[in-house]
Amino acid sequence: MDETISDLKKKLAEKELEITKLKEELNKSEQIASEARQASEAKSRFLASMSHEIRTPMNGVLGFLELVEQEVYESKEELKGFISKARSAAESLLDIINNILDISKIEAGKMELDNVDFSLREVLEETVSMVYALANEKGLVINCYLGSGVPLILQGDPVRLRQVFSNLIGNAIKFTNRGAIEVSIELKEIVDNTAVILSTIKDEGTGIPQEKIDLLFKPYAQIANSYTRTHSGTGLGLRICKEFINMMGGEIWVESKEGKGSSFFFTAKFKINEHSPAFGS
Repeated sequence: MDETISDLKKKLAEKELEITKLKEELNKSEQIASEARQASEAKSRFLASMSHEIRTPMNGVLGFLELVEQEVYESKEELKGFISKARSAAESLLDIINNILDISKIEAGKMELDNVDFSLREVLEETVSMVYALANEKGLVINCYLGSGVPLILQGDPVRLRQVFSNLIGNAIKFTNRGAIEVSIELKEIVDNTAVILSTIKDEGTGIPQEKIDLLFKPYAQIANSYTRTHSGTGLGLRICKEFINMMGGEIWVESKEGKGSSFFFTAKFKINEHSPAFGS
């Protein structure tokens, strides 16, 4: 009997020791998780801070370059070319900085969308005007189609929607050397005074290998194949597009064939302004 009690006490002590070790491991895991969260938050704060610090002087550089460009408009063509290249480089850097700032806000949970009345047609026209020069330099045509029935006045965030279009159309131009870029916006359905809009951006570019498509929208992923060696990028643009589209209640996907081009599709939901006419009505 005493022996049995002794064995039980021994087993109980062993179990208590195991429980103590498990608690210690759990505490360590919680501490590691807490440190990881703190590190992530610190990284996001740092990125946001650095982005703001860099954006201010960069905007100043762009402003002065624009003034100088205007002053030498009638001057030497070579000097104008240098200034134009400097301005283009500064704008590219500013785009990267803006992407870093956006992703840091998203990761910190501080990104919010506006909700204002806007014209879908104007958003598309403004986006195309922003990228027209780049397309024209490469001899590319941008064809736009706005489907019948699409409400002309919607409620949402036109700035972020324009950013999505700009990223996707810009990518299409970047990876296309000849042919056309097709941009279409169609009404998918209307539910409870909310329009579900389907947008398609189709190019005739290099295309994406099937095994790489899943990497497109992952954080900080850059597709490692032939076309990235001739085109720079941070890999943040598509991730940001996906986040904004998710916030708009939609989704994004891609169909692509290497050497044949790619088609990016995304849906987004917007409340309809009660006084809005429909395109084509």
